[in-house]
Amino acid sequence: MVHRFLHLALPLVVTAACTGADDGPPPPLTDQDSDGWTSAIDCNDADAEVGPPRDWFEDADGDGYGDTATATIACPGTQPAGTIAQGGDCDDSDPTVNPGATEVEGDGIDQN
Repeated sequence: MVHRFLHLALPLVVTAACTGADDGPPPPLTDQDSDGWTSAIDCNDADAEVGPPRDWFEDADGDGYGDTATATIACPGTQPAGTIAQGGDCDDSDPTVNPGATEVEGDGIDQN
């Protein structure tokens, strides 16, 4: 008889825990600064110059192109130290090798 009582009481406890005030739907997404980014992803929805977080890349060789394997995501204005916005460096240990480098014909090195 005790076993039967516990079996019946359990659904009542679960049901009681699930009832309560309905908070309703989440607030609608807004774009306070009209920059095209909603408040859910805009780093500062009061400033139209600031949008969503972006990738920042380490630039070990200082050539203005970062190593895409080192991507860090952060909001504009909070750029991590030692990073840049432009990725795509294919050899971040050599400043003469990057997507903007001038190709030197016949040297056996792919500069860009």
